[in-house]
Amino acid sequence: MTLSLSENGSIGGVKWDTIDDKAYQESYFPEPIGTLSMEELKHKLKEYVRLVYFEAYATTKRSPFSQSVLEKTPVLTYQFHFNGSIDAFSGKANEQTQMVAADSVSPFFIQSGGGLFIRTEEEARVVMNTFFGTREDGDLQIISESNLNQYRWVEKNGRIVTVKTDRETRRVIGLEVNGSYSNSDNHVLASHSLSKKAVSVLEPLLAPEIKEVQLERTIQKEHQTEFCFVPLHHGIPVIDRTFFITLNNQTGDLLAIRGDFARALVALPSQQQILSIDDALTIIMNHTQFELMYSWTHDSGNKEKNPLLVYRQRAGSSSRVTMDAKTGEILHD
Repeated sequence: MTLSLSENGSIGGVKWDTIDDKAYQESYFPEPIGTLSMEELKHKLKEYVRLVYFEAYATTKRSPFSQSVLEKTPVLTYQFHFNGSIDAFSGKANEQTQMVAADSVSPFFIQSGGGLFIRTEEEARVVMNTFFGTREDGDLQIISESNLNQYRWVEKNGRIVTVKTDRETRRVIGLEVNGSYSNSDNHVLASHSLSKKAVSVLEPLLAPEIKEVQLERTIQKEHQTEFCFVPLHHGIPVIDRTFFITLNNQTGDLLAIRGDFARALVALPSQQQILSIDDALTIIMNHTQFELMYSWTHDSGNKEKNPLLVYRQRAGSSSRVTMDAKTGEILHD
């Protein structure tokens, strides 16, 4: 069923799209009087927009000498993620609506850094012992690949510690332990304790230019938690440079490290002369085509007898939009 609107926002009528819709003609339809205006809707949608950097955003450019080529450039963007509906009267989003906010908006300030480097076997042993407390009864194996070196410490009890380094720079880019010591205690450490431990593990691995990181998301598993961090540039997250720390939920012991430690930092665009969030949302809302419509699917996910009057993106519109913060160009949807 479609509720048509004129350009000035007045109701033009209700259209039944399918035969099944007629079964609902006995339902009570809220009158579309006193609903949120587009400006009020825009205000509600602000929490689903954030300013983010990409160090290498892939765009397709036309070349005069060949076909389209893929070009990666640093860009400052507004990112919009809305997948659901907003009540046309209260402005409340349904429970299925997703936000784009990171897990923690409070930054972690990096006290040290500079990166870890392994140039000799002895340095490899020191790094392994520092992070994992390796035993002396192990055997060191070195495996060289095209773009990285692997140092593997195999202990007699079956535990294997692996450290990966970038072959060119010798910078440590990953650590992992398999067969770690078990703990029968069912006690699980508090999430804030684990996140602080993850930051302390991450600090020495970072380039000295990185002064702040933000917890972007966490992935909970039965016995472990993976923390995904991104660096901040003048308080704005750089979301395509990620660092992952995996810890044991019970002991806080390190299980794995991986991420973009070797890739050189790039110069990022200035934050000056960018669109305001209001102007950005105007472009995004026009692009995604928010409409006033009746919906029988409530927060529970079940269809009810009486519909709700909601704002929702037109069918076929993307729930994710990335827009250049300077030009207003839609880069991805």
